[in-house]
Amino acid sequence: YANDSLTVAPYLIFLNQLAQSGELLTCNVNDLCVKLGYSRVQLNLVFKKHFGISPHEYLVEYKFNHAKKLLVNTNMTVSEIAYCIGYSNPMQFYATFKKLFGVTPNQYRKIKHTSPRLLNKIIKIKSEIEEFKTMKKKRVFAVLLSGALSFGALTACSALSTPNLP
Repeated sequence: YANDSLTVAPYLIFLNQLAQSGELLTCNVNDLCVKLGYSRVQLNLVFKKHFGISPHEYLVEYKFNHAKKLLVNTNMTVSEIAYCIGYSNPMQFYATFKKLFGVTPNQYRKIKHTSPRLLNKIIKIKSEIEEFKTMKKKRVFAVLLSGALSFGALTACSALSTPNLP
């Protein structure tokens, strides 16, 4: 992995070919490892370096961006779209979509056609809430730590275990 320039170019080209052929829509991380000839660890390192996210996050983002396009530009049912992006269980697709965007696929379709600005606000608010939750966890720990330090309670603080932060 010393000379990235030799391994990255073919990897990016092949990833683009998978996207162009539509095959990336039904891939999972294990499929990518096999197709690209990487172990899971290597694939994670390459994706984190080039995209800033894990292969799983990349695939979810890629698939659900495609699903959003299909919801707006076709009359396909939610189940058909779920199968199209590699979900064998439409209810799992439905739940993941709602978790990601704060609305169901049917609500997304309806709002996107009638009020795109409202939908963008809903998605932005959902994203801000998730960001706030992450920041809140980090801040609570930082406040506790700074409070303990300011009162000279470093020894008491060292007895506490550090929480797992994302």
